[in-house]
Amino acid sequence: MKSLSKRCSALCALPSQTQKNHFSSVSPSIKLNKVTEACLIAVLSSAITCGWGRAYSADLPADGNLGTTAYKEPSYTITNDLQSTISVGMNTLKNPVFSSATTAQNIQSTKDALTVSAMGGAGIFFATVNNQTIDIPNADLLSSQTGRIFVVSYDKLVSATDPDAVAKAVTQRITGNFNTLKAEITGRAAIVQFGLGVGAFQPGALISNNGGVQILGTSEEEPGGQIDKIIMDTTRTSTAYSTERGVAISNRAPGFGWLRDQQIYMPINQIGEEDNRFGAGVANVYGSNQYIQKIGTIYATNFGIANGSASETADCGPQVIREIDMIDVNNSTGLTGSHSIGIYNYSDNGACTGDNGECSKSSEESQVHHVGTQYIGITGGIRTENASTTTGSLAIYNIGGVSTIEAKNPDQPVWIDATGPISQSIYISPVGGGYLTFDTATHMKGSFDLRSGNVVVANEKHEKALSADLTFNTTALPNSDTLTLGSNVNVQILRGKYADASPRTSLSFGDSLDPLSSGYKVKLGSKSFINDKGAFSGNSTLYFGTNWQKQSYEDAETGATVEKDVLKVNTNGIILNNVQKQSNGDPTRLNLTVTVDTNNLPDSLGGADGYSGTDNAALLNYLNTGLNALQLERSC
Repeated sequence: MKSLSKRCSALCALPSQTQKNHFSSVSPSIKLNKVTEACLIAVLSSAITCGWGRAYSADLPADGNLGTTAYKEPSYTITNDLQSTISVGMNTLKNPVFSSATTAQNIQSTKDALTVSAMGGAGIFFATVNNQTIDIPNADLLSSQTGRIFVVSYDKLVSATDPDAVAKAVTQRITGNFNTLKAEITGRAAIVQFGLGVGAFQPGALISNNGGVQILGTSEEEPGGQIDKIIMDTTRTSTAYSTERGVAISNRAPGFGWLRDQQIYMPINQIGEEDNRFGAGVANVYGSNQYIQKIGTIYATNFGIANGSASETADCGPQVIREIDMIDVNNSTGLTGSHSIGIYNYSDNGACTGDNGECSKSSEESQVHHVGTQYIGITGGIRTENASTTTGSLAIYNIGGVSTIEAKNPDQPVWIDATGPISQSIYISPVGGGYLTFDTATHMKGSFDLRSGNVVVANEKHEKALSADLTFNTTALPNSDTLTLGSNVNVQILRGKYADASPRTSLSFGDSLDPLSSGYKVKLGSKSFINDKGAFSGNSTLYFGTNWQKQSYEDAETGATVEKDVLKVNTNGIILNNVQKQSNGDPTRLNLTVTVDTNNLPDSLGGADGYSGTDNAALLNYLNTGLNALQLERSC
């Protein structure tokens, strides 16, 4: 290796024009090719990193005022807080603070509790044409009035089927610890590429991949940092066009076939705030891959996690949110005339390409079906709220493709609470639109507590939608085998508008191939019913609750009217029209069990004394006296 003296001498021997470009912060009156090594180091101080005559770190303004300049040098070391005054508006959407437009770029920070603020432009860190690497060990606040902080642009498109796609794509790598990423939205011009539109997501977000590969962190085993909060500050509410509340994390492509790979390994503790929510927490549209390791809580107005938009699919690859604690969606300040949706999936509608892009005119062998998937792991719960009488409060909503929702809390079930005039805890209704037939399914794995909002499976909108299926199954975790329905939560499975001899919908509770293979439990609410006009299968037990009632009757000996405490089974209508075999060919098994409430006993059976269960002789005697112990009621 060259000595420090020889390496720096090599730098000083460069042609003067090259030196002027590389050391643009030095006064033009200084002729770098004539200065000595010692003088050069004195002038540029620690801003230069000498290495093999080429590596260096360009200067940033000492006072941190970046002005309206886009910084495009190969390397920068941030030593002070920074402020950019690039204006807000359409004419600055391609003008970021740091840009890799001309060369690969490395940015690092040595500033403790760093703050960076930007008025407008394309974002703070903008990767386009060339790779960009960012390492900020300790950042207190990164804020932008256009709501864009880490951005990958699609100026360089790469086919997702190219075996060297990742190597060819623009890649942005980010490591470090970030206390707050903040969108400070003040007006319409600021959110042209940040808002959530009526039918689609705009191509902007605080963390936004619109072009290649974006990696935050290092790997599943080495997170490479963390983000405490992604928040916004705005008083703007709903309009007919957009929420103007934007998206926190976005992964999108201009269409099928282009690489859009977003990997976020560093944990994110919170997205949005209860009193200042994003339009959407996480969005994926046409992305070839979106992976997020861990999120704490999402606060949003319209979408918690969206795989696709109202008019755009996510049929190019998987969306995986490995673990999230809670999703809270409330549309009181959200998009006018839009649903409140906790988890949304639109990963297949039968779209395809073929010879010369013409799917309908191509042979089956040359047709490429566009198919994506969704996986969401949850440890806490989902809450949605919408006061509208025309739009819904939908905790889990699938309009096409396969979505898997897994409860990952071994100690308690994941709760789901959908409230409003039109509310569903789970709603499956494929819409179609493509040339090929396609399947739609939502797979619920683990234990769930559906507190409010009915379960509805419909297939009424498109003939190409072959199926709409809902399954509940166990996982390898303990206590992962129970669905609990709230007192007024019902399950309704329609047959399907285009069904022939066989229905185009199905419901399954448990399966012989489940990890626990012991069956799935369904605890019915006091007024719940299950009306399945589609197919039914599984290995499960339905639990009917009971309630104590006073019943008057005439004493045979005295003729007097007396009251007696009677245990009655809750009235639950169960209709299963088409029972089919399990996935392995075994017959479907359905057990019925009645549970007795021993915690709220009438006084005649020791309730006043607090006795329950096997400690209560009066109760045990009552339950053992025969048919009078249970009065079963039926309803048609």
